[in-house]
Order: sequence, then C-alpha cells, then structure tokens
Amino acid sequence: MIFLTEWTSGVEFLTEQTSTGKKLYIEGPMIQTEKVNRNGRIYPKGMMEKSVDKYNKDYVQQRRAIGEVTHPNKPFCDMKDAALMIESLNWHGDNVIGKALVLDNPNGTILKSLIEANFNLGMSTRGLGDVRKGGSADYVDNYLLNAIDAVDMPSGQDCYVNAINESTEWIFESASGIWTQKVNQTKAHQLFLENFEHLLKQIKSGKNKWQIS
Repeated sequence: MIFLTEWTSGVEFLTEQTSTGKKLYIEGPMIQTEKVNRNGRIYPKGMMEKSVDKYNKDYVQQRRAIGEVTHPNKPFCDMKDAALMIESLNWHGDNVIGKALVLDNPNGTILKSLIEANFNLGMSTRGLGDVRKGGSADYVDNYLLNAIDAVDMPSGQDCYVNAINESTEWIFESASGIWTQKVNQTKAHQLFLENFEHLLKQIKSGKNKWQIS
C-alpha cells in the first residue's frame, strides 16, 4: 500500500464556552468522495464508507483521533506532535463533515495563532491505499485512514510531496505487527521528473506563484 494525502477546503472555526473555559474548534468538509481531486484521484464512496466507519470505531470513539500541523512523511500520528483531535465525522451526501478540537498544547498554539491570523487553512487526510488506473483518473482501493491533519494549500509544493508518497510502499509485517517502509527508487525518480517538468510549465505560464530568475 502507498502513502496518500488529500486536502479539502471550506472549513470554519468556532469557539465554544465550556465549564472549563473556551475551546477552539475546526469544523467543515474533511473528506470528499466520488469526484476527481487535485491529485487526479477518485475515492469511491462505498470504499470510503468502510474506512471512515473503521476510523470512527478505532480512533474517534476511543478518543485517539489526533492530527498534526502539516503532514509528516509517515502514515501514522505521533502523540508528541498532536495539534488537534477529531471529535466527530459524519456523512453529508458524498462528503464527510468533521469537527476537531484544537489542543491546548504547543502544537495547538501554533494552529491557533494561524487561525487567528486568518491563515488559509485546509484539512487533509493521511492514510494508506492502493491506486488503480481508470480512464482519466486513478481510483483508490483498500484505503486505511490514519489521520486528518491541518495543512496549508500549496500550489506547486504538493508535486514533490506526491512524488515521495507514491514512490513509497508501506508493508504490514504480520510477524512483528508493524508497518515497514520500502522505497521504489525507479518509481521515485520517474515521479520526480514528471512532477518537476509539470511544475516548470506552471511557473513559466504564470499559473504558479513561484518565480524563476
């Protein structure tokens, strides 16, 4: 299975008064299905329903659904890096609307400061899955949702992230009960060249904010 990340936009921020003080939340669409996303992939709703159901049972309901600020280059969360905790995920049509508590810790403070500065924030899933070709788009199968993180909305940087993610395969070692990472060097080189060429074309055409002197 390969490491996949996908972001969504349109989240909102709200403050709720509790018995212990005010709490900051992020709420809005966190997972989208049945449409081609910016990475050229489609997540079928039927497949994603199983993944979200498992994530709700194993993480949300167990109060273990933590997320980070930006995506690390690994599919699983680390408690010391947690900045938010997902409290609910519910289906609305083909999308999943989520609500996340911004944690009262150093990582949550970073996230809170960005929100207060009106930073253009998005939410992004992090997980493992298989990708199969299907006409003009790739279809994701056997998806294992591991986290939902707070991220920015890059214009060209995601090309490099995708090249890294999709050239790395994670394999579950049943004997040890852990996931191990293996890099396909040939595919990594091919993806880097493809994405770098695409990025250069965007820059030269003025569609990307980066500039070449």
